Amino acid sequence: TVHRFSIYFKINKQTTMVFECPPISELKEAISSPSSPVGMRMRAAYYLRQLYEGCNKDKREERKEEEHTSRTGTASPVDVENNQNHDITGGRDHDDDGDQLLQMKVIEYLSEGLRNVSHGSLMRHEFAYVMGQLRDIRCCQVLEEVLLNSDDCIIVRHECGEALGAIGAIQSIPILEEAIASNPNTPEIYHTCEISIAHMKWKLDQISNSNNHVPNQNSNSNNHV
Repeated sequence: TVHRFSIYFKINKQTTMVFECPPISELKEAISSPSSPVGMRMRAAYYLRQLYEGCNKDKREERKEEEHTSRTGTASPVDVENNQNHDITGGRDHDDDGDQLLQMKVIEYLSEGLRNVSHGSLMRHEFAYVMGQLRDIRCCQVLEEVLLNSDDCIIVRHECGEALGAIGAIQSIPILEEAIASNPNTPEIYHTCEISIAHMKWKLDQISNSNNHVPNQNSNSNNHV
């Protein structure tokens, strides 16, 4: 299946710019080749992020439609202008299994890019950043691996620590603590990991406080904040 979608940038009330995302095979090729121009690889990384998020957007819109129908007995009206305010519109047949596979491919390609030192520190830093923005615990393994590699670039490792904090997987806390303990003379690493842990614990406190004040409200996950 060739997945294509459009990205809408609303400049003002009168002007909306539309960009068509390249197929994922072309994005993979760009990410896989360290000899590709930096701009091409950078755009590919962010297109992959948008492709990933497009799957979640489809699900969110389906849930809203189902909720509206269950409340009113009628389908919700289509608001074209509102759709154009979103970063992404569909253009794909919705398929849960297909979406899961697509998201796994996005994570796989970004992981391969992060591991490939031939991309250089700048690009690998961006790959780590994008993985953090996905907020998907399946990204944690490679981020933790690079963070703990003392032979790797400090800039890249620092971004991996930030990305783990953004994802907020509780199982990453011991890894972040290990990075703090093993890098006492590298403030770029231990300060970042300290901030990530503090952010994750703050989020846990927020969830705990919310659960204490709202009867029968359960958090979505016991290992993700």
